[in-house]
Amino acid sequence: FDVQTSICSNDTFTIEIHDNDYLNIVTSPDTTICDSIDVGLWVNASGGYTGAGNPYHYQWSTGDTTANIVVTPQITTTFYVTVTEDCGQSLIDSVTVFAFSGTADVSPDTFICAGETVILEVSTGDSFLWSTGDTSQSISVSPLHTTTYYVTATGACSGYDTVTVYVQPLPVIQIMASQEILIGGETTVITASGADIYLWSSNPNDITLIGQENNNSITVTPQQTTTYTVVGSDSILGCSTTKSIDIYVDPTFYIPNSFSPNGDGINDYFQVFGSGILDYEIFIFDRWGELVYYSKDMNEHWDGKKDNSVVPEGVYLYKILISTPINKDKFPYYGKIILIR
Repeated sequence: FDVQTSICSNDTFTIEIHDNDYLNIVTSPDTTICDSIDVGLWVNASGGYTGAGNPYHYQWSTGDTTANIVVTPQITTTFYVTVTEDCGQSLIDSVTVFAFSGTADVSPDTFICAGETVILEVSTGDSFLWSTGDTSQSISVSPLHTTTYYVTATGACSGYDTVTVYVQPLPVIQIMASQEILIGGETTVITASGADIYLWSSNPNDITLIGQENNNSITVTPQQTTTYTVVGSDSILGCSTTKSIDIYVDPTFYIPNSFSPNGDGINDYFQVFGSGILDYEIFIFDRWGELVYYSKDMNEHWDGKKDNSVVPEGVYLYKILISTPINKDKFPYYGKIILIR
């Protein structure tokens, strides 16, 4: 514009006024990376005052001052950038980098006893493929020996991992007895080997085992045929094996040769006593071969009567049939009884 006065000389100067657009910035889009790889971020600016040679100034939250930067985030991170033009106008924008692990997070290595089952599971991913061919997130395995399993998990990233199942073999138990067939009242020594820890039991219960349950060798005196069972375990994982042995007790029994059923309370009944007997039958005959008494119960006794009538004193013959765990066929025993009044 011109300035004029009547008393001074005239002069002319020019002022330029620029009508600039508003500052505008565009950043790179949010992105996803796997396993902390490098990723490039950028910002483009337009508008604002552009008259100077370097019209835009950049300031990233990383400290970088260029339009393009490279970052390697370990976790999901949002990066901020401020762009300022020469007239002081500024804008702020951001870019988020979603960072995911490219490994499958699978169960830790584990130890089992042979024959046991364990569940393996992967906790990351949307789809899965195991070396067994299974495609579920968890699998149940029962390896016979130490085995390494592989799994690939796919989601935002694909990952790969392994898990080893260590298999502890079961103890191999050997069991033997000094005698396996006993006469009632005899003793046998049973010894187990192949384990670190032992636990014995018996069926039917044998009281002579009491106090020896944790020994590898036991000394017992069974009163009847008995099964002795030992659980042998190792001291590493407690893996165990069970082994049994049968000790046969040959039946012992006593057959009186006389009795006096006179009501005096002394030796008034004829009865067979014994143990270890499976089946029992007794037949008593008079001297003419007529049956006067019969029973299948060893707890019963003969009172010297037939059909509630007293039989005369004299000699009577018996036939006893007995079966045992060793000889299940009934074996006959014959003899005579003297009945005294």
